[in-house]
Amino acid sequence: MSNRVAILVLLTIPSPVLAQAVPGTNLTVDVTVSRIAMWGDTTSVQFRLHNRLDSREQLFTYTVDAPAPVARIPTPEPTAAWMVSTDYRGRSVADWTALDSVVPPGSDSPDLLYLAVGLPAIVANWTRGYYPPPRLTAADTNPLVRPADPLEENSIKGWTVGIGPFPADRRPADLLARLRMWADSSCHIGWIRNRRICHEFGEKLREAARDLVRGHASEAAEDLREFVRELGERFGRGEGEQAHEERAARDRVREPISDAAYWLLKVNAEYILARL
Repeated sequence: MSNRVAILVLLTIPSPVLAQAVPGTNLTVDVTVSRIAMWGDTTSVQFRLHNRLDSREQLFTYTVDAPAPVARIPTPEPTAAWMVSTDYRGRSVADWTALDSVVPPGSDSPDLLYLAVGLPAIVANWTRGYYPPPRLTAADTNPLVRPADPLEENSIKGWTVGIGPFPADRRPADLLARLRMWADSSCHIGWIRNRRICHEFGEKLREAARDLVRGHASEAAEDLREFVRELGERFGRGEGEQAHEERAARDRVREPISDAAYWLLKVNAEYILARL
């Protein structure tokens, strides 16, 4: 199975669900990818989390899968209230743990930022609410007491934009095929919620690929620049940075393109443009 097909099969449509009863899952958290930037080969991803008012638990941990190992993860403000980590039981992650009641229901987290060498990619994430740890009893004699893995058993899994390692082949044609895969995946999981836009974006990227095959690099670059322009217009960047952020904060849901799709596709497309 190709990587493209595998990703489309494995990803499921992310939708906030208020879980019942299971400790750590009785909250609904909206994850916003607020900014992605690149400096050379290093990428930074910044998140902002909103713990909805109808949640019954305060946000305790937010964990992002890190297939490209974390280079730096600043401690959020206030630093005394947060702990950060890049490892979860031997797994490479970016992890933020709230040591105090800083994100109760109805409130936002501070900016959560990490950096790694690589390109934006779709990765798994987990949110977990705070719950008192279970009491140990005389029967709890094993070294590892249940829950055996809170990340899997007491967390809500979803998908977001993280940082993946650079592909072995960084030629524009291969990078463009990777971008087309991410565009298809964004449509499949509902980050782009308009079939017509999905079709238009697909045609634009296929046109760029055909121009590259014909050896017309300048035409392919113009196709990509138009793709980035249309992406920004659909997302609302054409209305000005401040107006866009105010609308996003007010509405929480951005139609028809999510913040995750916007940053994922924009930064990957601009990286290809820089290599043409």
